[in-house]
Order: sequence, then C-alpha cells, then structure tokens
Amino acid sequence: MLGVFAVESYVEHCDHEAYLRRMEGSRREDFERGCAFPNAFQLGLVANTYARQGDITRQVNFTFAYWVSPHLWNDSEPVFFDKDKIESEVRDFVGQTLADFSDYQFTDLTDIQVVASSSLVPAELDPKNLQSVSEKLRRVYGLSAEEYRDDIALTFSLDGKTWVFAPTVGQYNGRWYLVNTWSILSINLEGHSFTGGLAILE
Repeated sequence: MLGVFAVESYVEHCDHEAYLRRMEGSRREDFERGCAFPNAFQLGLVANTYARQGDITRQVNFTFAYWVSPHLWNDSEPVFFDKDKIESEVRDFVGQTLADFSDYQFTDLTDIQVVASSSLVPAELDPKNLQSVSEKLRRVYGLSAEEYRDDIALTFSLDGKTWVFAPTVGQYNGRWYLVNTWSILSINLEGHSFTGGLAILE
C-alpha cells in the first residue's frame, strides 16, 4: 500500500521552513510527520523518512477505526477500563473490535465519477480561505501549482449512500502519488483528517 504514497520523494522535496510557518511553531507531535526536520543533513532525511512512513500508516489505521469500528475509534478519545473489572472489560472490548472487523466486507463500488471539488464545497465555507490553506500545504510539500492537485474528487455509491473520496495528490519526478488520503475539502466535509479522505454526502 505504501507504493501509492509519496515517501522518499515527499521527504526530499518537503520544505521544513514552510512547514514551520504553516504550523506556526514546532510541537512534539510534529516529529511524527515527514517534514519535522531539515533535509540539509543525512540524519534529517532518515528521520523524516521513518516519520513519513509512520504518518501514512496512521492515516490508514485511523480510516479503518473511524469507519469500521466506532467503539475502537471512540470519537478520537482514550478508552479507559475499570481496574476492578479490567479482565471482563478488555475481553468485551476486543470481542467488539473482532465483531466489527469480521462483519466488514470489501464490495464493488458503483456510479464512480470524477468531479471538481469546487462543486462539493459547503456553501458556508469561503473558497478564498480554502485556497489560502491549500497554497500553504503545497509549499510544504515542495510542489509547483502544476504538480499539486487537491481540487478533484471521486464520488461513488455504497450501501445506498453517496460517498466522496477527496485526497491530495502530487507529482514527484514525473510520477503521480498520493500525498495524503485527506484534503482540505474532505476535512471540511467530515470535520477532521481521520476519515481517510472519505465523507458521506447523502
């Protein structure tokens, strides 16, 4: 799965200074992302590469937890067990997780369409603000305007609902990759970046 994501090329092109400006500072959790260190030295490249691989893994894991096992996701909040009942509560928790994933089935998608993300932007959002955030992210990823796309999306039908997949893609060294499963559009549609770029439209 990592093969569809930009990893080494992402790390080689990412702009550490643009990243700091985008985040307006530096925090511990930034070390878990693929642009947390300057690329001017070899150790920075190595650390960023491992961080980038971990960030991609987290994006995928968050997606499964969010959509497949709501109790495991728990609205992104920690789950605590009663020390006096920990054996039974852990057993029940694991049992529910196993049940959620055993019920999951891969299925064919229908009515797949490529659409311009501008047609999906909620009316209450300011397009200029979205464009400003998008431009800052593009600079972090070290991409030109022609190499960066977060303005297209896929819609498809599943379980009687219309879904959208709105990722961020980029072209490094002549090849297109997933930069992130999410985009500014998907965050605004679903509320955060933990959904794997997926959102339900209706």
